[in-house]
Amino acid sequence: MKLGTRLLPVVLLAGCSSPPVTIYSDDNVVFRGTITRQPENVVALRMDGDGTTCSGTLTLPEGAGIVNGTIRCTDGREGSFVATVDDAYSVAVGELDGGAAFAMLIDLQDKGKIE
Repeated sequence: MKLGTRLLPVVLLAGCSSPPVTIYSDDNVVFRGTITRQPENVVALRMDGDGTTCSGTLTLPEGAGIVNGTIRCTDGREGSFVATVDDAYSVAVGELDGGAAFAMLIDLQDKGKIE
């Protein structure tokens, strides 16, 4: 997966004032959105950017861990990502079909308090 080295520092520094989900794609599109807690530790993601809406899911581990998630966009693209999760945030990298790489920051605040 091709992920520009300029992308990761932006993601790591963006957490404090960002919405609950922010995606930075390697084609310079920023998606922002929300998270919704579902049964069995599943978190639903919904993000909008550049006229496209994407949604995805990931299952939170008990404690810190690494998990896989999926994403699907209204423009027909689909993909997957790998997320490192702890109690307050998750940082993920992934790729959509067609080769567009992305980095994602998910602000969980406290995994037990997601609504």
